[in-house]
Amino acid sequence: MIILLVDDELASLRAIIATLEANGHTVNAIDNHEDARREIYRKPIPFRIAILDKSMRLKDPQELSLDDIPTAETLERIGVTLIHMLRKVDPKVPIIFLSGFLEDRDRVELAPYSHIHIIDKGNVLTTNLMHVIDSYRY
Repeated sequence: MIILLVDDELASLRAIIATLEANGHTVNAIDNHEDARREIYRKPIPFRIAILDKSMRLKDPQELSLDDIPTAETLERIGVTLIHMLRKVDPKVPIIFLSGFLEDRDRVELAPYSHIHIIDKGNVLTTNLMHVIDSYRY
């Protein structure tokens, strides 16, 4: 299965890639919001599951307009923005959302969406990531 993995922390990216590939998955790893946005809008969507980090730095802040970030006003919530973008393109792609700190407003904003599993980023590999991914096989 092809999995989109978006995380700007290199150590985390490498660890998750190793886990996914060891379990037979193909990983499209992206380390920034801008490239992730482009991947989400590719037609047809080239992945079956998305793993998105909540907080990321921007490669080039000048590249984004306010229209690109309709609900997330800070970089701490850029992953929430990616979820909104992905849901506009395909409301059923399973999403695993990685967060070290999930705010109440994040939970409220994401509540209407289905197929979202939130994992504490500090425990992503010990939370049995593969069990979550396997539950979405279709």
